Amino acid sequence: SPSHTSHTSHTSHPLYSHGVCKWAGCDTQCQSSQEFFHHLKRCHILDDKSTAQTKVQIQIVEQLEQQLTKEQHRLEAMMDHLKHVKQVKEEERLDQKISGDSPQLSPQLSPQLPQLSRLPFL
Repeated sequence: SPSHTSHTSHTSHPLYSHGVCKWAGCDTQCQSSQEFFHHLKRCHILDDKSTAQTKVQIQIVEQLEQQLTKEQHRLEAMMDHLKHVKQVKEEERLDQKISGDSPQLSPQLSPQLPQLSRLPFL
């Protein structure tokens, strides 16, 4: 792999952002990417501290993945509900047309939902 010291100050790295080392629990200021890579090699070696910090990051990622899954399920349930509401409204409109717009279904009891038609998944 290429040498890290050949990187220039505009090089991006997942552990270096806005002049700061983003290693879990670090936040050391580094004026350049070259200084950052020197700091990375010097301070974040394979030792008990770095291993513990990495384990913490693993736990953070696992919690975020669980939260993402939960939020995706919530979104799916919301979309499924709105699709069902739209289907029911369409069936009610069809029933009204077939029955000749029967008087027992007032517009107040069967409101149109124009905002639903603007949602891309419906």
